[in-house]
Formats: sequence, C-alpha cells, structure tokens
Amino acid sequence: MRKEDTQEYLSDEALEALIRETEEGPMIKAPEYLEENILHKIEQQQKIIVYKEKVSAKRKLLTYSMKVMVAAAAAIAFLIVVPTVEQQSRPNMETYVAEAKEQVNKDLQEQKEKAKKRSEEQNFLQSVNDASSAFCDFITETTNGWFLKEER
Repeated sequence: MRKEDTQEYLSDEALEALIRETEEGPMIKAPEYLEENILHKIEQQQKIIVYKEKVSAKRKLLTYSMKVMVAAAAAIAFLIVVPTVEQQSRPNMETYVAEAKEQVNKDLQEQKEKAKKRSEEQNFLQSVNDASSAFCDFITETTNGWFLKEER
C-alpha cells in the first residue's frame, strides 16, 4: 500500500479534545439560504411525483378506454358475422332428418348383428359345455364301473 492510500486516524487524546472543543464551542450557524434551498428542492420533487401520477392515471384511463372500444367493436363484429356463417353452414332440415334416420338405422343394424354374434357365441359355448359335461359323465360312469367290478 502506498502512503497516500492509508488514512491517518486521530489518537484517542486528540479525538477526545476535538469532541470536547465541539461540544463546548459556539454553535455554527447554517447559511440563511440553506432552508429555502432544501424546501425548494422538496417542492420540486413533489411536483414531479404529482405530475408522474397524473400522467400514469391518464395513461391507465386511455388504456382502459381502448380496451373497452376494442371489446365493443369485436362484439358488434360477432353480431354481424355469426348469423351469416350459421345460415351458410346450416344444412337443409330434410337432409338433416334423412341423415339422422340413416344413422339410426345403421346403429340399429349394428346392434342386431352384435346381438346375433353374441347369441351364436353363447350357443356354441353352450354346446361345448354340454358335450364336455356328457364326456365327463361318460368317463365317470366308465371308471366307476371298472372300480365297482373289481370290488365285487
């Protein structure tokens, strides 16, 4: 460190002497313009803050007004456009009814086919069940017959 960078502090005695001299000595009077200067600066800062708040409030009002105008314009546009689009895209009522009947008939036919397949599957499973039961009965009777013959 250079000698210029180091700060020299007062010794304890010198510091106490400075404090005593300051406390016992006469009060130093502030310049007369200081109070007026400080009050003037504070007043200017308050005026700037008030101006910024007014500008901010006006900007918020303008933004809100623009949003309301855009929403109103969009609502009017929807009122004009939507009925026109609906009329163009709406099918003829007779065509709609005919298509609905076709779809109902198609769905009904599919349900009948599914029911028929289920009943065929159930009939097949029932016949397999009956055949396996008959086969098991035959094996049981045959084996019982063999064992009963051996016991006699």
